[in-house]
Amino acid sequence: MALTAIVLLLTGIAAYYVPSGSHPPAALMVAAQIAITAFFMWKLSAGLGLYWVASSGVSVIQNVVLRWEQKRVQQAAGSGKPL
Repeated sequence: MALTAIVLLLTGIAAYYVPSGSHPPAALMVAAQIAITAFFMWKLSAGLGLYWVASSGVSVIQNVVLRWEQKRVQQAAGSGKPL
């Protein structure tokens, strides 16, 4: 049960931090992704859960770094400074 909660939390965070140029991810899409993940985690083995924890953790880190980089590039473009 704790593994399922961790996977759901990390999946939600990763979906929230997806870097996008136009708009943030739709709430319905994030909710559907979390609901599907919860169903699979409840029905399948812990090995898949461990894989999803690792995958979601890496996605969170990757998305946070990409958002940071996106903001840095936008600020540099606005100020006229080279990257």
